[in-house]
Amino acid sequence: HFKRSIDVLKPKFNTIYKPNIVAKPKEIEQVHLAMGFPSIAIGSDESYTLAVLNTVFGGGMSSRLFQKIREEHGLAYAVYSYNSSYTDTGLFTIYAALNPQCIEQTVKLVIEEIKRLDTDCLTEEQLANTKEQLKSNYILSLESSSSIMSSIGKSQIMLNKMLSPDELIEKIDSVTLERVDGLVKKIFNMDQLSLAAVGNVEGFDFGRLLDNAK
Repeated sequence: HFKRSIDVLKPKFNTIYKPNIVAKPKEIEQVHLAMGFPSIAIGSDESYTLAVLNTVFGGGMSSRLFQKIREEHGLAYAVYSYNSSYTDTGLFTIYAALNPQCIEQTVKLVIEEIKRLDTDCLTEEQLANTKEQLKSNYILSLESSSSIMSSIGKSQIMLNKMLSPDELIEKIDSVTLERVDGLVKKIFNMDQLSLAAVGNVEGFDFGRLLDNAK
């Protein structure tokens, strides 16, 4: 049954990513903004490197995005990043919920933080602390039977294999600064940046904003 599920999930065509800007005016209080880059597929050897990178960049309250945009400047109600991996490709997304008048400064600061990854990525100490954080979160998740079953099911169906806790921790420990730096250069290609926004964005020139920010 697992073999049949995996065959069904295999892509029937080659995915083609095309950068785009989509803005949908809607009478709601907040603007929901997403910026995205093509990323890695599920099962990639770079998955654990990306987990480290995302944790530092936008994966929590101690991340650079949260500290800069919400804590330091108070521009967004929520701001974070995450990766979505599929069978043949992936999408790295940066999300923010904010007031319309904060759009321009928020986008500029997000792009500044992206560029900062290329010049000021991680130190050895930051890398070690982030890996310990990821391992601690994983170990805590083992206390939940539903979390364990969900992880096993997803791995078996999507990858046709399962990693033991020791193997997964070893994968996290294997992440190096060089691998993080290589993934930064691979994912954050500004020519591949896409943007989508929903809210009071009537007449807002996102194309100009991205061109100026780049």
